[in-house]
Amino acid sequence: MECNSCKIKGFVLRNLLTLIGVAAGMVGGYLYWRFGGCSSGSCPITSSPVITALWGAVFGGLLLSMFKVRRNELPECKADRRCSNSRRASRWRPQPQNLIILAFGKWTVAGSRPERGGPVPVFSNLKRRLLTMTGRERALGAFNRTGYDRIPVKHEGTPEVNQMIMDHFGLTNMEQLLRVVGDDFRYVELPYTGPELRTFPDGSMEGYWGERYKYAQFEGGKYLEPSYLPFAGIDKLEELDRSHFPSSDWFDYSTVRTQCEQIRDAGYAVCFGTAGDMDFINSIARARGTEQVLIDLITDNEVYLDIMQARFRFYYEMHERVLQAAGGLVDFTHIGEDLGTQIAQIIDFDTFDKHFAPKLKAYFSMVHGYGARTMMHMCGCVRAFLPRLIELGLDVYDVVQP
Repeated sequence: MECNSCKIKGFVLRNLLTLIGVAAGMVGGYLYWRFGGCSSGSCPITSSPVITALWGAVFGGLLLSMFKVRRNELPECKADRRCSNSRRASRWRPQPQNLIILAFGKWTVAGSRPERGGPVPVFSNLKRRLLTMTGRERALGAFNRTGYDRIPVKHEGTPEVNQMIMDHFGLTNMEQLLRVVGDDFRYVELPYTGPELRTFPDGSMEGYWGERYKYAQFEGGKYLEPSYLPFAGIDKLEELDRSHFPSSDWFDYSTVRTQCEQIRDAGYAVCFGTAGDMDFINSIARARGTEQVLIDLITDNEVYLDIMQARFRFYYEMHERVLQAAGGLVDFTHIGEDLGTQIAQIIDFDTFDKHFAPKLKAYFSMVHGYGARTMMHMCGCVRAFLPRLIELGLDVYDVVQP
């Protein structure tokens, strides 16, 4: 019969680094709450010292649990004698099954195999021992909760961030970048065959709805910002020029199935859409003005509601035609809606249920009817909307912002 003291001591020795990580993470989490935290008190994690400390403990334990003490002989304990405290040399080895972030490149884990006098490259061992799934298997394994070899990765970066990554790794195109960061998803692209989208003498470029965009420079790079808003200042339906409304007929769907097959053959999850599809607040604001759109939602402005309905119909029809052409090969569809500011929701629940919920429910139901899953990009603090969105049929929340 083993003695309790030896069992406890053996547990502590085997999990020493994990316990240290838990303790250090808990202290670090508390200190973050104390000196940083959430000034508004509305953040679900960082507004509470207890929750922040617990999160710190979890991540600290996970981080240091990469290493375990492997002992050739643990303290023995027999009924007829005292527990032995004899110890033999330890070997520290990374335990990749606990990693939640995959390292790429020639990164190392310092402290590995001290008897050999140096660190051990991590990537080759992790790739051999961890990466047993394709990107599609990994994404669906996470979605279906059947398991995965690492957390699936989906990368979206601003142009300047993408360029920094490409320069750092010496890359020449986005496909190389996606492979370097381990992106498990690839997108079907529709060739545009509609009316010419014009470029104007001032350098501005025309969008689908007649709006124009021009690059705005800032210290970190440049963004396309709206420079001409075709629906600004329009208050009556008879003044609304619907010739700017696009059609799903403006795209070529003939290559959709071939693209899906190629993406699946390459081992990636098949996606269609963008964070700008649907997007009734942010994208309509680019053609009408942000302040006006927020007023429209409160006053039920008929011009805004007409544009909103046209936008819904356009993207609904486009996505359905892609799903039909794909013949069941699309795994995820992608839309977006900015429902939050940095600290709270941007519209109230009544407004959401009146204007957004019926359209999203119809779209989610249509996508599920073709065997695909729904993914929605949302900027800002949108936690309050998540239960309702799940009820409506949302499957994947794109970009978690506490």
